[in-house]
Amino acid sequence: MNHVLIDFIENFFGRSCEEVGMAVSADPQSLLSRKTDFLELISVQKLPSEPQPLEPGELRPLVSNRISDLATGGIMLSPVITSPTLRDGDAHGFTLDVRSLLLYAHTVAIPNPFQASIGIQGSLAEPNVALQTQMSEEEFLFSLDMMAQLAPLIRHDIVLPIDTMVPRESALPSFNAKIAELIPQIAMQLVAQGIFTWSDQTDLNMRARVLAERFLRQDLVLATQPEDRLTRLLSCHAEAAAMPAMLTIHAGADASSPGRDPWLIEELVRLQLQGAGRIRLADMVAIRDDECFSVFRRDMAAAVHESSVAPGVTDAASQQTVVADEMRAAAHRLNLQTRRSTLLSSILGDALNWAVGAVVGGMLGGWTGAISGLAAKGTVDLVRAGPKRSERAMRAHYVELSKPPTAPAGRTGRERLLNEGR
Repeated sequence: MNHVLIDFIENFFGRSCEEVGMAVSADPQSLLSRKTDFLELISVQKLPSEPQPLEPGELRPLVSNRISDLATGGIMLSPVITSPTLRDGDAHGFTLDVRSLLLYAHTVAIPNPFQASIGIQGSLAEPNVALQTQMSEEEFLFSLDMMAQLAPLIRHDIVLPIDTMVPRESALPSFNAKIAELIPQIAMQLVAQGIFTWSDQTDLNMRARVLAERFLRQDLVLATQPEDRLTRLLSCHAEAAAMPAMLTIHAGADASSPGRDPWLIEELVRLQLQGAGRIRLADMVAIRDDECFSVFRRDMAAAVHESSVAPGVTDAASQQTVVADEMRAAAHRLNLQTRRSTLLSSILGDALNWAVGAVVGGMLGGWTGAISGLAAKGTVDLVRAGPKRSERAMRAHYVELSKPPTAPAGRTGRERLLNEGR
């Protein structure tokens, strides 16, 4: 069970996670006034550090939690204090990123956001790795709000907070030697694959630095985990392009080579499907109860693949529309199949013995009469039972993802960076 973190938050503040999340925007000072005590006490709490092994075919992407991705899209995980706190059902922000991953991955792992971590400091010419032990007020509020939003998924072991390895100060020089070689290598990979050019070397080096920092943080977690516990997350095209540089510098890193599944996760994050933000957390829990998720996962993969190969579809908004069309068609097919299979199951299930007895005893007019009676009984049973909770949750996924995008896709990381730098 991975409930330690949210249980601690609720016990410390004497409020539910939902109330803590509301206080982030309504009364942040009541939380900030206890920040020092909170961080001191939580530092001695032990979270699970090794999640359960994955079943064959399952994915559990590792979501780094304190890095702003400025490299052509990807996951944005920095505090946005100027914006209202994002609530359940909002179509943007951290919760949407996790929901996007959960459209295909079975679970998601997230490092404890209240732990110390490493970051790259210094100038672009002389970067150095430092241990970040201090947490700003903005980061503290952001982390509380993030945990509050994800609490329902954490309680059902779908989002798994885990403790990570925190390096000693004495180990930092080896990290400095690594990034001195890694950042230029990443920059060359970005140029070689046509993602960026040499025209603005400051911009290019800053992006390479962001990616290097993300790789280092992921590796701190992946290096301590068996191979069957976590999936490396390549959250944007630039990150996937830079991966060979990381493997060249750090041969021991978990490659998780971009195959079908990692590619799909990357596409889901990039597309930022608006419908993912409208799916209720309760439905994301319920759909995993039985085989419903396997069916949905297959349709989701097919829809994303179609959006990438459809002729004349190049921008994200058009690709979102293709996904919506494909999910609408999949929902229609599934609806027809479900009606037939459920009715047949109801007819031929517990009533089969009764049918054979009726025919043998000559009580009805042969098989025709028996099947007629069974159909009536099956229909009554079907109406009485209704769809299972997981089936209703599955339907909700299709409904929300079938809706066309209501606005153009958001700006890319490059556009954000250029505009913010003016």
